[in-house]
Amino acid sequence: AHMQLTDEQLREDIRHAVQELEKASEGEMVCVIAASAAWYILFPVLWAAFAALLLPLLNGILIGMGKAPVVNFTVQGLAFIALAVLFSLPACRVRVTPRRQRDTICHRAAFEQFYLRGLHKTKNGTGVLLYVSAAERFVGFLGDDGIRTKIRDAEWAPAIDADRKRVE
Repeated sequence: AHMQLTDEQLREDIRHAVQELEKASEGEMVCVIAASAAWYILFPVLWAAFAALLLPLLNGILIGMGKAPVVNFTVQGLAFIALAVLFSLPACRVRVTPRRQRDTICHRAAFEQFYLRGLHKTKNGTGVLLYVSAAERFVGFLGDDGIRTKIRDAEWAPAIDADRKRVE
């Protein structure tokens, strides 16, 4: 069964987890919850262009059936615009972007937040960032050198997997 969490429930659960982690360790933790890690404009436009460029193949099929061709430059242009708008809608633009590209963008956004928030300058290198991007269903932890010597990556994995399942 899929349990739908409200934004406020998710924030409260994360706030509680951060407080518990900070009590149990020397870590200075910051949590960032983003609606999306990027605007995702490239792939919606690329897919729209690809579809519009394939549209003239329809003419070949129609001619083979003895019918008049219907696709011309104007139809192609209108199809491109319509598909670019459709694929750029918030519900679509993340989905038309390949998973590998989304993960790369989310990792980059997490690193940017880590450095923008000064977590690389904490006393004893104990800065920790929990980065959640809802649109991509991405959860990531970043830890500074001091924290990474105390907590191995394998110890983060269960927490990341549990959070990822809850966000999905």
